[in-house]
Amino acid sequence: MRTSGPVIESPKRFPRPPAALRGLVLLAGLAGGLSCSNPQVEGGVMPHPPDGFAHDPNGTAARLVLPERAMVRQRGYFTRGDPHSSIMITRYTGATGAAEAAAARDRHAGRYSSEEYGGVETIDIDGRTAWGWTITQGYQGKVYSFEYTAVVPYQDETYTVEFFTSDGKLMNWNFLRETVQTFTVARAGIDPVQMAAGIGVAALLLLAFKRLRRAEGAKPAPAPRTPELRSSRWTAPR
Repeated sequence: MRTSGPVIESPKRFPRPPAALRGLVLLAGLAGGLSCSNPQVEGGVMPHPPDGFAHDPNGTAARLVLPERAMVRQRGYFTRGDPHSSIMITRYTGATGAAEAAAARDRHAGRYSSEEYGGVETIDIDGRTAWGWTITQGYQGKVYSFEYTAVVPYQDETYTVEFFTSDGKLMNWNFLRETVQTFTVARAGIDPVQMAAGIGVAALLLLAFKRLRRAEGAKPAPAPRTPELRSSRWTAPR
């Protein structure tokens, strides 16, 4: 015989998140893990180096474009094997003017007779005025390599970018110049490539979230007599 007594509610069970929501959370965690696993780069970088060029944070050059300046650090992008190609980035203390850049070009031109130096030209790099020149190196009466060198001044520092190649497929002055002009300086540990990737992932997450919200809003409300809306109460015996 059942008697009346206190009404006790069964523990509430939280519904399992929809599959789309679980996938969204997983994607967000994966994106965060990838951003933490890749070391961020600060300083001069080539955001989009040519195919086949690998970044070497410890790369060094045999000679400096501005040897009279205090060198802060060097890094480079290199190809493997022959023919050889490289992009050297050197950071110096202090700003540099047009006259000093031209003097550096003239000093090297007078020292290395096997190389033919083009005139100094004004170009735009990283939104500022920079100066660059071509270098053609010969060997046994034939053209051996092309190199484009640029001096990029900032408020309290200067970068030089040297794109050297002995690969005939890359020996095009416009290509070398345009590649050097993609140089930029990443501040506060921000890698431009990772920044672009992060923006792309954020856009995908936002799109997935909007689709999830639309899908949830389109579901019909459960009928009043469905198990989801039935009370799970029971009466405890005395």
